[in-house]
Amino acid sequence: MKGLIKKTKQHFEGMKDPRTQCPALRHSYAGMLAMVAVAMMFAANGPTAVVRFWTDIAGHRPRRRHGLLRALGLAKLPSHDALGRVMATTDPDALDQAVQAGRRLMDRRGTTAARHRHIAVDGKACRGSASPVNGVEAALVVNAIDGDTKRVLATMATPGPGQEVPTARKLLRRQDICLDGAMVSFDAAPCCRETLGLVRRRGGEWLVPVKGNTPTLRDEIMFSLDAAAAKPVTVCEKGHGRLDTRTVRVVTDPDTCEWLGRNHGCDGLRTIGHIVYITEERGKKPTREECAFICSRRMGARDLLAEARRHWGVEVAHNRLDVSLGEDACRVRTGWGPANFAILRRFALDWLDTLRGKDEPLPAAVSRLLCSFAVVAAMEDAAMAAMEPSPPREHRPTWRGAPPRGLISKASARTGHTQWPWPALRAQRQRTDNAGAAPRDGRHIGK
Repeated sequence: MKGLIKKTKQHFEGMKDPRTQCPALRHSYAGMLAMVAVAMMFAANGPTAVVRFWTDIAGHRPRRRHGLLRALGLAKLPSHDALGRVMATTDPDALDQAVQAGRRLMDRRGTTAARHRHIAVDGKACRGSASPVNGVEAALVVNAIDGDTKRVLATMATPGPGQEVPTARKLLRRQDICLDGAMVSFDAAPCCRETLGLVRRRGGEWLVPVKGNTPTLRDEIMFSLDAAAAKPVTVCEKGHGRLDTRTVRVVTDPDTCEWLGRNHGCDGLRTIGHIVYITEERGKKPTREECAFICSRRMGARDLLAEARRHWGVEVAHNRLDVSLGEDACRVRTGWGPANFAILRRFALDWLDTLRGKDEPLPAAVSRLLCSFAVVAAMEDAAMAAMEPSPPREHRPTWRGAPPRGLISKASARTGHTQWPWPALRAQRQRTDNAGAAPRDGRHIGK
């Protein structure tokens, strides 16, 4: 546990403390961030849950509490109000860059950005931060996720409602994300000339679905596919109690793609396609969905389906955040608190992926880590108790016969729970020895 705390704390050592520096500050800034990040691994969904987690871990063992506080660099556990104020005032961009820089350092990649084959840019709402009564909408964060490893590469908070597209562009400009040769996929919202041009200037390729926000482009894509008589490719998969059928049509004609790209601001368009999804489950009616796609890389039907499915895999990460780590249940609403908790929650998810075994479910990994922490804590307590010296035992004289009269009370004699007055007996023996006479009752005390 202490090793995990120290490794987590290293990510936040160089961050600037947003609090006003004064002698009243008692808690380390890096220690408080590490405290929240470690608690996020075990589904602590707010400041109160974070404090409760650390209180339960420490228990009623002062030595264990002192060891955890020393690893965190704190003098005492901060209150939930102190944690909430710190998380509300922390800059989310600086926090995410510190997390990513520390992660690259731990992976021994230095400052060189790694190459990725597919990067999915997608937004996610923290639904628990919404307040319909007060007219407050849910906070939104935009994530860049590796399509192969499902690892979060960067997270940025939107400054307000309707700012998802500008935030996505700001995310793509970050220099710690390498887009060279990568396929960058979006939702339908960022399908505009500026966003697609930014991806091409940074050396990447783009894949965008075309939906109702651009009806003219969608209609012209469908007309071009019908005119070219594109041959459909069907892929069937059976599993999880359902049968999935996907039908893909693709057109890569240069003249058609160039004409569509020139008319709709999609410079570099090389492929247009259309995918139909039909899902059949026993006892339910079949469902049918369809979507058109545009891409700047020339590819066939199966390749287009594979790239589209990598983007759909982002929903798996969203499900893990909501179900296993309770992101939608987090009701933090103050300042940048929702975004900062979302960043640390994704950081915790990556830590869990590193610590869990192959094919081990995430809830099982969380339970195993909690059990291992409890076992280690119990072993430490037993070891420290064994190292403590036992108090010296005092030599007490033994009785030969009945105790002298007058040294025990009548109530003690009746109950049988006698507490022998050894100091008084020693004093009487010394007086008797000094006087050279026998005790009054004619008996003696054994040595």
